[in-house]
Amino acid sequence: MENLKKKLYITFGFLAVALAIVGVFVPGLPTVPFLLVALFCFERSSKKYHDMIINNKYFGPALQDYYSGKGLTLSIKIKAILFLTCGIAFSIYKIQNLHARIALAIVWLGVAIHIILLKTKKKKEKLFH
Repeated sequence: MENLKKKLYITFGFLAVALAIVGVFVPGLPTVPFLLVALFCFERSSKKYHDMIINNKYFGPALQDYYSGKGLTLSIKIKAILFLTCGIAFSIYKIQNLHARIALAIVWLGVAIHIILLKTKKKKEKLFH
């Protein structure tokens, strides 16, 4: 039973990573939330895959800070809200259904508020300029 549980977590972890990769290219589909789901799954199933995501040179540091509760830098918060706004705005523009547009606006508002309320981390100063 424990082996099945581990395999399910690994499967859902890779599914979340795949959706995160698609989210890089598809407006309105988030990337970071899927990576957080993958971290959650891999934390319960595979240290190797967990470490592979958390130590990624592109998004690893931001995920580490978010995941550990240290917060995000103002720069990352602004970029996240900007990309979120562009993706959701494009989706609202393309979708004709009023209820779907309202749902997207509510999602945008909820995620934007969440990002704003996260602790703002000071940017690390570089030792050599």
